[in-house]
Amino acid sequence: MPSSPLAFRDLVLQYWQRCQEQVALPSPAGQLALYGMAHYALLPRDAGLLLECRRPLLPLLRGDKAGATPGAMGGAGAALMLWRGELPEASLSLRQQVELMLDQAKRDRYQLICDPTDDGSERIVLDNCASYSPLLLFAGLACGITEWVDEAIHQTLGRLHLLHNSGTGLCHQGVNFYAPGRLTGDYWSRSNGLALLALTDLLAALPDDHLRYDDCECAWFELALACLQYQGPSDLWHLDLTDHRTPPESSGSGLILYCLGTGLLRDW
Repeated sequence: MPSSPLAFRDLVLQYWQRCQEQVALPSPAGQLALYGMAHYALLPRDAGLLLECRRPLLPLLRGDKAGATPGAMGGAGAALMLWRGELPEASLSLRQQVELMLDQAKRDRYQLICDPTDDGSERIVLDNCASYSPLLLFAGLACGITEWVDEAIHQTLGRLHLLHNSGTGLCHQGVNFYAPGRLTGDYWSRSNGLALLALTDLLAALPDDHLRYDDCECAWFELALACLQYQGPSDLWHLDLTDHRTPPESSGSGLILYCLGTGLLRDW
């Protein structure tokens, strides 16, 4: 007898439990897993799923692993839950850790936060759009600190400006890793998907009359249209967006599809 199909919620919960075993906080993959889980749990205010989101955050919020990185405070998922009223006890702790992060962050000449491993070379990574911008955005909205919201916008738009390629419309993954001013040669689908995710969150949370809303909207459209141009023959996006000889990448494809779907639903 064939097994019954799992409900989507059950699939999400199985995925989440596997993530807890393999990519737990404070790793970047753990942050992204929590962020996605929090988004999904908040849609119906699912008490059971929200409890699952809270469990890995409790030791972090007690300060057991406190530090000046996004993962040390649970990343954007913790800030999102705080903003939506599901983590009120985290308000003081998260605020203190964001202040510590901003105070200790290494920055380049454009005031972009450098890669944590930076040795003074001003290494900037596109992926960090999704590490810093949603965290600062939701923490700023939750704590009423407009400077953090402005910082969230700058950390994404500044990276896009620095890493953008006018020929493809896409972004390189990083700069200053191999030589001063030298861009990496790839257009990694996951990196571009993470940048598009940061823009999607900014547009979804910012009021329409924000001074930089139009800038974020234009950047979202440009990157989304560029990604669509490089969709592969299997309807997935490949590891290097511009090179279909590289394998299809499920993570990059999932990020891009989520952002495109959100744009369609919100009529952007």
